[in-house]
Amino acid sequence: MTKKNENALRLALPNGSLEKKTLELFAQADLAITVSPRRCTGTVSGSMIEEVVLMRPQEIPWAVEQGSFDLGICGQDCVRESGGRVEELTMLSYSRSTDGPTRVVLVTYADNPCRGVGDVLDDVLVLSEYPNLTRQLFDTSGKRVRVRFTAGSTEAMVPELAPYGVCLTETGASLQANNLKIIGVIMESQTVMIAKTDIVKNSKLAKLAQDLKRLLLGVIEARGYVMLVMNVPRQQLEEITGCLRALESPTVAGLAGGAFVSVSAVVSKREVNDTFLEVLRRGARDVIEIPISRMIRR
Repeated sequence: MTKKNENALRLALPNGSLEKKTLELFAQADLAITVSPRRCTGTVSGSMIEEVVLMRPQEIPWAVEQGSFDLGICGQDCVRESGGRVEELTMLSYSRSTDGPTRVVLVTYADNPCRGVGDVLDDVLVLSEYPNLTRQLFDTSGKRVRVRFTAGSTEAMVPELAPYGVCLTETGASLQANNLKIIGVIMESQTVMIAKTDIVKNSKLAKLAQDLKRLLLGVIEARGYVMLVMNVPRQQLEEITGCLRALESPTVAGLAGGAFVSVSAVVSKREVNDTFLEVLRRGARDVIEIPISRMIRR
C-alpha cells in the first residue's frame, strides 16, 4: 500500500483473539479506533495515525517487513514463526484473557508414555500451528518427523488425527479439557509492537512510533496502580507517610483550619489493601481510592 501521509503512521493490528484487548488498549490511550463493519480497516481521530488495518496476526510481521505498514502489533510467536526481519520496539503486557505471556507448546494425549521431544519416534506425524518452529525443534533434537500445518484448534485433533500437536496455550484450560499434556515448551510469547527495521531512517515516523509506544505503555503501567487520597492529622503525618508504600514521595497539601493535611500517593494494586488498612489504623480519615487511567514516567 502507498502511504498518503509521510507524517502519520500506518498500523497493522491483529484480528481474532487479540483484537478486543488491542482495541481496548488504544481506546484507553484516547486513540479510539472506529472499525469499518464491511472492511478490515479502521480510522483513528487525531494526526498521529493515518490508517489502521486489522489482519491475521501471523501475517503482520511479513506485512511490516516489506513496508506496507510502519508498525504492527502481534505475538512474538508470530515474529519467530515468520522469520521476518523486524524491530521489536516494546512488549505490551496483555494476551487474550490475561496480562501474562502465552506459550508455544508440544502436546500429546495424557496416556502417552512420551515425556519429551527425545521420546518422539521418527516419522511420526505432528500437527502444528507453527510448522517452522516445529521443524526447528525437531531438527535441533535430531528427529525426523512429518509436520502438517493446522490453522487452529490443534488440541481438538490430538490424538484422533495425530499423536502430537504444537499449539499456543495461555491458561492450559483447553489442553486439560481435551485430556492433553505438555511435553515441551518451544517458547514463551508476549504481545509486541514491531516496526520495519529502517524506520529510524525517517525521523518523523521514528518519533511518532516512540510517541505511540509511550502512550500505550502509559495505559498498561497504570493498570497496576491506584491513587490513594486521605485526610491526615498533622500529628500523625510523619508516621502515616512513613508507612505509605508509595511509588514516589507522597503529595501533602494543607487544609483549612490547620489540624489536618491532605495526603495523596500512587500505590501498587498488589499492596493497596494492606496500605489502606495500615493508614486507617494509624489515624488517617476519609481514605479514597482513585483509579489511574494512564501513568507515564520519564
